[in-house]
Amino acid sequence: LSCARLDPKNKFELIIHALPTILAKYPKLIWCIIGKGVEENILQALVKEKGLLNHVRFVGEIYDESKLAPWFLSSELFIHPAAVGLSILHAFGYGLPLITNGNKSFHNPEYAAFEDGLTGLNFIENDFNDLASVILKLLEDYETRNRMKLYTKKIVQEKYNSEVMVDRFLKIINKAASD
Repeated sequence: LSCARLDPKNKFELIIHALPTILAKYPKLIWCIIGKGVEENILQALVKEKGLLNHVRFVGEIYDESKLAPWFLSSELFIHPAAVGLSILHAFGYGLPLITNGNKSFHNPEYAAFEDGLTGLNFIENDFNDLASVILKLLEDYETRNRMKLYTKKIVQEKYNSEVMVDRFLKIINKAASD
């Protein structure tokens, strides 16, 4: 599953290029992408060109959580090949391990929640062959994937939620007031 604007900066073409390798081992796999954007027609044309129409679903824009939930709950992985932001916490809330590139300086601040090997895996930036390899690694290793799913839910519950954020702000305010 991927969920973001279909803009060039998100590099979703990397997933399309990786899919033939993945499908060689998992021929029933379907990649679903939630979002709209300026690159939608280009991505759809690439999917058609590569003969992947039966393996890619362009879901469109969804903002209602009750309509997003079934897509997240029926997925095994969250894949975002480019700079990841708040969607990382969204995916973790549903227990989805993240696959993204390993260029730390490229990502948004929310990337701090990512722990390579615990909440997902990194692939070599812009390398669709490595992306395919990393996706296959997690699809083939049920135990690791399941451990990651449990851990992502745990860190959202314990470290990255609005209640924890409010507590941290209150501590900062109280400390500033006492100084």
